[in-house]
Amino acid sequence: MNSYVTVFDKAFLPGFITMYYSLSRFNSNHKIIAFVDETIYKDKQLVKWINRLPNVETIDIDKGKFEKIKSKNQYIKAYYKFLIYTLNFDKIIFLDSDLVILQNIENLFNLKGKFHAVVEMEIPQFNTGVMVVCDPEIDTFNELIETANNHPNAMHGDQDIFNHVLKNPTPLPFEYNVLKSYHRHLGTWINSCKILHYISKKPWQSYDPKTHKEGNVECAVIETIWFDLFEKAKKELLC
Repeated sequence: MNSYVTVFDKAFLPGFITMYYSLSRFNSNHKIIAFVDETIYKDKQLVKWINRLPNVETIDIDKGKFEKIKSKNQYIKAYYKFLIYTLNFDKIIFLDSDLVILQNIENLFNLKGKFHAVVEMEIPQFNTGVMVVCDPEIDTFNELIETANNHPNAMHGDQDIFNHVLKNPTPLPFEYNVLKSYHRHLGTWINSCKILHYISKKPWQSYDPKTHKEGNVECAVIETIWFDLFEKAKKELLC
């Protein structure tokens, strides 16, 4: 059995709704497992919205598993990605909740090998926003937790820990995790881009109704892609 997996809290709900909508356009029948924290349940309307989404199953995050990390690192919520290794699935496609799917990615479920991810252009690491995991094992979760406890000052948070533990991933093609910071290359890859990843400041956190951008013209087109999908998601999923 296969599944998509993500992690989000109340602050990332706009991202999750948009990511979910962008994926649903391609008629995937796979379940989406969403690890969520207690902030979701403080807003009854949020719960209603999530419960209305087909194929979504929420799992409460057991924060006790991360207590030692919490006091040392500001990236604690990103460490919740480790939980994918506690699930019992044949194959998992992990998707951050701050990205959008622009083309069908179901073929990733056909990949062979234990772990796949896209290597970044700007740093020599694979990015943890999109990962394909085959036969997840609890031992890997325990190793990730132990490594995070031993490296409290990891510069890139969970990404440093994943790269330390999973040293030899099978690389995914670049178009499966195109970072927003690559906006200067937009004209080159936009037609082949399958997943667009809004790292750093999020579109819903930097909303400018006139420009849909973060202060520079280059980002405006990329931001507009997210806002267009977000508006469609609200109309089709939440109304």
